[in-house]
Amino acid sequence: STGLQSSPLSASKVGSITSQLNAKTYRIYGWPQGPAIAQQIVAQSSSPTEIKFMIEIWDLNSITTSTVDQLISDYSAVADNVYLINIGNEPVLNPNYMSWNQLSTKLSLVYGHLATKGSPWNNVKVTIPFSEAIIGTSWPVQSGSFNAAHKAELYNILSILDNKNAPFTMNMYPYFGEPSDYTQYALGNQPGWGGHKNYDNMLEAKYEAALYAMENVYPGAYSNIELIVTETGWSTQSASAKSSFSNSANAKDYIANVVKAMNNPSSILYEKKIYFFELFDEDKKGNWGQDQDWEPYFGIYDKWGNSKGIY
Repeated sequence: STGLQSSPLSASKVGSITSQLNAKTYRIYGWPQGPAIAQQIVAQSSSPTEIKFMIEIWDLNSITTSTVDQLISDYSAVADNVYLINIGNEPVLNPNYMSWNQLSTKLSLVYGHLATKGSPWNNVKVTIPFSEAIIGTSWPVQSGSFNAAHKAELYNILSILDNKNAPFTMNMYPYFGEPSDYTQYALGNQPGWGGHKNYDNMLEAKYEAALYAMENVYPGAYSNIELIVTETGWSTQSASAKSSFSNSANAKDYIANVVKAMNNPSSILYEKKIYFFELFDEDKKGNWGQDQDWEPYFGIYDKWGNSKGIY
């Protein structure tokens, strides 16, 4: 995202940078410049038909059929590249825009309206990215479960996703687990830390705990519903609470070890879809006070589009 940059990079600049990457799949957030960025990523790619996008409608509460029509219009130039629509993002943390009791209703509304459209939109999947705030128990991993207050609506959502053969999506951050005492395990540099003997890194444990939580509320979900990690990453800078582990060397290790797990047949993350947050630093993030000064620095590139050397 460039939406929280004080001087947003141009769509052309973003396309130029992505043309040099190996990445084929991008998450586009719901900022106004999103469609133009998506067009430039495709236009400047050497393999434009291989590019896939996850796009977003941010304000879930306000979604109507007209909202969906506007999204389709905005992304019409790259319609064949869109494979997934996110409605909202982290509803537990953003209740003013995403009322919990509206989630499954809005999910059904969007699916119902897309079904009236022609190809490719009637084949696009729809989902809701959740934060880890929905998790009640994550250890032991096999006891993974959602918070009791969230289970009923999550059952409704998982039922819709199962019916549509669509993924359940979560943002997962070992970084936010306050890993000062177990940094190397969180990074993936110390496999089997503590009681986590079956896991090479903390993201593996978080991922499987989420699968068990899905299974707990919707039997069969562990095996039958795809789980996508829609955000994960590591900040490269902090001068406050997270200063001891927020640096470029750790971010580089974290990304490299997650990619390694994604290519390891023995890992729970093998061949899973995982989105790294984010491509660019956003200097307007973290305006909640000095204690969150790490927020602007999750980018693989800085706010000017210069590589930070972590990928």
